[in-house]
Amino acid sequence: MIIRGSMNEAKLRERITIFRILGKHIEKYINLFIVIMSLALLGSIGLVIYWFIDDSFGSSLSDNTYLASYIYVSIINLVGLIVLILNKKKKISSLGLSAWLHTHVLLMFIYGVVLSILDLDYGVAPTGFLMIAIIQGGILVVEPYYFGILMVGCTITIMGFDAHYNYAYFNGTGEKINFIALVVIIIVLAYRSYHSIVREYKGKARLEQLTYYDDLTGLLNERSYMLEIDRINKELSLGNNVDFGLVVMDVNNLKVTNDTYGHRFGCHLIVRCGHILPTIFKTSKCFHVGGDEFIVILYGDDLKNYKNVISEFDNTLRYSHITYEDVDLIFSVARGYAIFNGGKDYRETFNKADRAMYDNKKAIKEEYNLVGR
Repeated sequence: MIIRGSMNEAKLRERITIFRILGKHIEKYINLFIVIMSLALLGSIGLVIYWFIDDSFGSSLSDNTYLASYIYVSIINLVGLIVLILNKKKKISSLGLSAWLHTHVLLMFIYGVVLSILDLDYGVAPTGFLMIAIIQGGILVVEPYYFGILMVGCTITIMGFDAHYNYAYFNGTGEKINFIALVVIIIVLAYRSYHSIVREYKGKARLEQLTYYDDLTGLLNERSYMLEIDRINKELSLGNNVDFGLVVMDVNNLKVTNDTYGHRFGCHLIVRCGHILPTIFKTSKCFHVGGDEFIVILYGDDLKNYKNVISEFDNTLRYSHITYEDVDLIFSVARGYAIFNGGKDYRETFNKADRAMYDNKKAIKEEYNLVGR
């Protein structure tokens, strides 16, 4: 598949697709996540209330920092719960859900780190750590199997140190081990979940390539072309304004090349044409519809500047000689174009472009004394 734009743009599109797939996974268990987030919200609000009713809290900088952290996490949990509910009601897309929850995980992780630094040597309530673990790991680990492992592992890790007979150990080195163990568990399980989603994305990308793209040229295939025609005709039938143009193309002298040198030489001409077209038609859709036939549906800047684009096409593809496996081949592509200026369907514009292509093919053959198709 030919990917337009820079490598960074391709990576961005890939990452967006992965995020969308992850969002779809989360939506399968949306009720579970709503319950988790609700409990987390109640827990964080409870900490705020506890701060006000517990006489041991004062007005020191440390105490006020804790209050600020409790309010911080309450706001994050509230926003997270709202996002989950809106997604369930189809008000937020799976991509938006995934993007926010990843942000939520990052914000909660920052909270967990700050809380641990402040209280590493004095003891943090195990339930507080468990709540952070649920939010951090539960959101990314979307499969129930991994989620169950996370909860059991975190519970054992935390509660294993929290006993009266070794509470002093829990306050010291045990606290550090506890925090490190939690982070390791979350990272490992989240990575495994993410890795499985990456594999799913690559599988879907390959399936999409086989379904909608031509293996020989990397351009969109005939199936994609028919879907695009259906889309245009539907818009026209609804009375919507559709701006497009057509360039219909045919590789000249292909039959002679195949008969003289073999089909792999003819395939080379087709592949070469398929590689060049996206460099000329940068904002359009390029299709290889079979054999020596190509079609470009003009959109955007290509449509606005179609005369310049067609001129570039003629300068590049009208007639030239290329060398392939030490054989001199004639590389020539005929074209015809038409701009949609009203009508009932796509067919009228196509017929104009197709007739213009055959006129152009005839002119090229006469000019360069080409024979055959």
